[in-house]
Amino acid sequence: MRLLAIDYGTKKSGIAISDPLKIIAQPLTTIFYDKNNFEFLLNEIKKIIEINKPIEKIILGLPKNIDGTLSNNGKKVMQFKKYMEENNINIEIELFDEKYSTKNSLEVMKQMNLTIKKKKMKKDTIAAQKILENYMLKFNN
Repeated sequence: MRLLAIDYGTKKSGIAISDPLKIIAQPLTTIFYDKNNFEFLLNEIKKIIEINKPIEKIILGLPKNIDGTLSNNGKKVMQFKKYMEENNINIEIELFDEKYSTKNSLEVMKQMNLTIKKKKMKKDTIAAQKILENYMLKFNN
């Protein structure tokens, strides 16, 4: 069974997925939507789940401030998690600190020599991949 990671943003979210053995995290896609359109985002995630099932768990990146408190975007992540649970996602959702995932994704893209336009398109997906990699490193040992 696979893991699905989400790097939630107010207008776009990066999605990454693991292999069935939960060893490798792969960037999958970025979903673009109107600001905080939970319904559209959830419908797109459900399509991804259907194509890639079985999905064991969703890893939802949780942004925090440096002092460990919940950031403003972290509060939106909590609202989206609640929305998913109330709208029959039927898969366990685990929050996971996404500290430095975007920064790490930018470093990866710098090494890939991508154009600015391609960096904007891939940033969130690679951030989701980094969230998933960090989660698997922490819990698969």
